Amino acid sequence: MISVAGSVADQPEAAVDGTGAVTVVWRQEGAGVVDLWTSRRAGGAWSGPLNISGSGTSDVQGAALAVDPQGVAVAAWGLTFKANTDDVRDSPAVIGVGLEGEPR
Repeated sequence: MISVAGSVADQPEAAVDGTGAVTVVWRQEGAGVVDLWTSRRAGGAWSGPLNISGSGTSDVQGAALAVDPQGVAVAAWGLTFKANTDDVRDSPAVIGVGLEGEPR
């Protein structure tokens, strides 16, 4: 299992880079919101799950994932804020480093 134990995970998206490394994103419920999580498998082991939406105040909707042959991954997702407003976010990643930076 690569998702966070003890909560509901759904809508996985996976992509493979030119080296065969797999990046996956999924929605995960917890603490009253639905966040976007990721993990990467390179060299036979999955990385620990990482929350990349991290808003704490909104629900992730409709995530998509793309990875280029060099391993640069981009995840994009919609957010529904508890104040009933919508937004679109993305998060770039670099192979060997993982998804980095704050969602923008």
